[in-house]
Amino acid sequence: MLRAQHEARRWGEAHGWTHWIANDVDRALVILLSHHTAGEKVRYSQIIPALRAHGLSVGRTAEILTLVGLLDDDRPSQFDAWLDSAAEFGSGGEGEVEALEVAGPAWLEGVSG
Repeated sequence: MLRAQHEARRWGEAHGWTHWIANDVDRALVILLSHHTAGEKVRYSQIIPALRAHGLSVGRTAEILTLVGLLDDDRPSQFDAWLDSAAEFGSGGEGEVEALEVAGPAWLEGVSG
C-alpha cells in the first residue's frame, strides 16, 4: 500500500492534482488495498462499487494501481464486444468482420489521423 500511495503522490504532483484530489486517491487506495495482501491485484470490477459508495474517483485510482502493477483489468474488451454484437446481428458482413479482427482497434488511428 505504501508504494501505491507514494506513486500516487508523485504522479499527482507531476500531473497537477489538487490537494483534494490527491487526498481522495490516497483514501481510495487505503479502502481498496487494506484488505489485500502485498502484491495481490485488485480487479477493476471491485473498484467501482467500493469507491462509488464513498464518492471517490475510479479512473484516477485505477491509473495508480496500473502504474504499480496492482490492477487486474477484468473489463470486457470494447472491440470484442463489438465483434460479438456484429456477429450476432449479422452487421458488417463476414469479410468486414474478419478484416477488423486482423486490424483490431488500430484501424481507427488511420481514420482519425
